[in-house]
Order: sequence, then C-alpha cells, then structure tokens
Amino acid sequence: MLYCELVGSLNYIIIATCPDIAYAVGQLASFLDCFLQDHWTTAIHILHYLKGTKTLLLVLGGTCAPSLLGYSDADFANCKDTSQSISGYC
Repeated sequence: MLYCELVGSLNYIIIATCPDIAYAVGQLASFLDCFLQDHWTTAIHILHYLKGTKTLLLVLGGTCAPSLLGYSDADFANCKDTSQSISGYC
C-alpha cells in the first residue's frame, strides 16, 4: 500500500533528520489499516512542508566558537547497603 510506504518513509525522516514532524506522522501511523483521503492529503502536505524547509538549518554558537562545558559529582561509597559510589554528570 502506498499510504503505508509513505508513512514509513516519513517515520524514517523523523529518526534521521526531522523530528519536528513526529507528532503528525505518529497520528497518520495510527490509521495505517483504515486511512481515508484526508490522511493521504495530510501526508502529502507534510511532504510539501519538508520540501519547503529543506534548506533551513540550526546554527549553534552564533558568531563565537562553540565550547563544551561539563560538571560531575560523586559521593564516594555513600550507599550503606552496597558501599558503591554514585556519580553523575551533565
């Protein structure tokens, strides 16, 4: 079925490059076995949206070079049951 193939392709696009269409494609995927003309039209509309936004991209850092900053913390065997350390980072 062409509708299933189109929704599957859109699902791949969500994973690979374009997560902003995830909700709409998820809604379309719920009608794979009983889709109507409105669902097909919506899927085609999503394709037109993708075609119109293919040159848009995010620019990180603006005019200055991006830098990586990280933090970490540990409690050094604070767990009374196992004597294991617990650490975290962000």
